[in-house]
Amino acid sequence: MKYLFFALVTVLATNAFSQTSFTATNEKLANGMTVYSVVSAGNVVGQFCPIHTLKFVTRQMDPGMFSKDLAFLSWSAGASVITPGSMTTVVDSQYLPQGRSLSNGIPCGDGIVYNYGILVFDKGVISFTHKSEVGNLDSLYNKVESDKGTLMYLPSVYRNGAFLNSEKTLDKVLVRRETPGGEQIGIVFFDRLTTYNEARQIILGLDRPGQSKTTHIYMLDGGPRWGQACKHVNGKDVLIGTRNKNVVTNYLLWF
Repeated sequence: MKYLFFALVTVLATNAFSQTSFTATNEKLANGMTVYSVVSAGNVVGQFCPIHTLKFVTRQMDPGMFSKDLAFLSWSAGASVITPGSMTTVVDSQYLPQGRSLSNGIPCGDGIVYNYGILVFDKGVISFTHKSEVGNLDSLYNKVESDKGTLMYLPSVYRNGAFLNSEKTLDKVLVRRETPGGEQIGIVFFDRLTTYNEARQIILGLDRPGQSKTTHIYMLDGGPRWGQACKHVNGKDVLIGTRNKNVVTNYLLWF
């Protein structure tokens, strides 16, 4: 499936949530796409990085990768953005990604099915679902495993009109939107810690009745221990935030 992206322009939203727009910056990702400032109620609150494919890596399968600097990983992998993905848990004193997950068809994570959003990358297609939406999770899991695809769990901030009313904070989210130019997927990095409710209101402020619609907002792991990310812009790798190398369990490499 070919992902289509439209040229984003600065416009004001007029809906019940907030006035939000994308404004093009002078930053270009390694995938050739433009980074956009997220402007809400007249203030820049973060950046949006469009992506269209991914790779999920874990310490369980590639421990050597987790001793490297993220800028080195970005350069060596050719990734546009690297972020932590699934939440991290402790099992028998070992840090693991949460979820009954798959990376390239290989089981990983703590093996528990959470009432979270589910991100699937199968046969080149990124799809978003949720534990409560999957009729037979075993069937989905077995298919993705057979296809050597990726399946992972992310807390859902918003999906198809349903949302979690929460004042918990986050610093980055994965967003899926439907636009006149086709499906749009990307990562929003907020400039400060933002509550679930604020994040939802800001991103839904991009929606234009009859034109574009946000379908999913999923949380990516964050904070000073797990949350460091890296974006490759204008030929350089830029680190965002900090991390403790000893506790990070997984990365999403976005292309």
